[in-house]
Amino acid sequence: MRPLPLRPALALVPPTTRAVRWWPLAVTAVAAVAVAARLSEWPYVRVGELRIGAILLALGAAFLLDDPSAETTGHMPVPLLARRVVRLAVALPLIACAWGTALLVAGRQRPTAPLDWPALTLELAGLLALGLAFTAIAARHVPEELGGTAAAPAVLAAAGLLLALPHLPGHVLMFATQPSDPAWPATNGRWVWLLVLALLVALWESRDPLRGASVRRYASRTQRRRPGEETASVVSSPGLQQTDRDGSPPESPLVNRRSSSA
Repeated sequence: MRPLPLRPALALVPPTTRAVRWWPLAVTAVAAVAVAARLSEWPYVRVGELRIGAILLALGAAFLLDDPSAETTGHMPVPLLARRVVRLAVALPLIACAWGTALLVAGRQRPTAPLDWPALTLELAGLLALGLAFTAIAARHVPEELGGTAAAPAVLAAAGLLLALPHLPGHVLMFATQPSDPAWPATNGRWVWLLVLALLVALWESRDPLRGASVRRYASRTQRRRPGEETASVVSSPGLQQTDRDGSPPESPLVNRRSSSA
């Protein structure tokens, strides 16, 4: 993979900042902090409130990749992956500020029982990557690449499925109740795998559509070509590339006139 061009990507920061749909992320960020600010003495309740805030942030981040102008900017030297990285980079400070505030507010409620903020941040990263993967997939099928509209319900459905996994065959636990739970370290390992898988899907779906189409066309032509098949093109204009019945090319009319005059 070629390295991302730095200068064109930096030149996209000001227009990208103006083009990002900020209101879904802003609304969910405020809601996440408000949920975490609820007073609770029980550690598992505070963990649950922070997880609700993480799901809300993932919902808002799902709209970051919405780019109605993608069809008109597809000819730019910056690939699609770089444009999406710029969109995430300009929104990352807001996500980090909202999540840090939620952790700070929830941690001050009961300082004697500190929260495992690295593990909770890992869950947030997994949910964010899952939402971005859903958006990247939906952007290829939704008009004007507004994948966030289709990805937001998918994020809610995925969160509900993760919560219901312990009650399904296999009994896979993704959300332990509190850091003192013996299953807490195992759930952290599962979130690492989910994060890596979601990032790989998002990267794969961030390929340039034109480049992918050209590769597919080349592969299909290569498969249709048989061994020993001639690749030279034959001109199909009338009067050209014609042969006599015996296989020899026809003589020029000018040569026939000279031979008859002689």
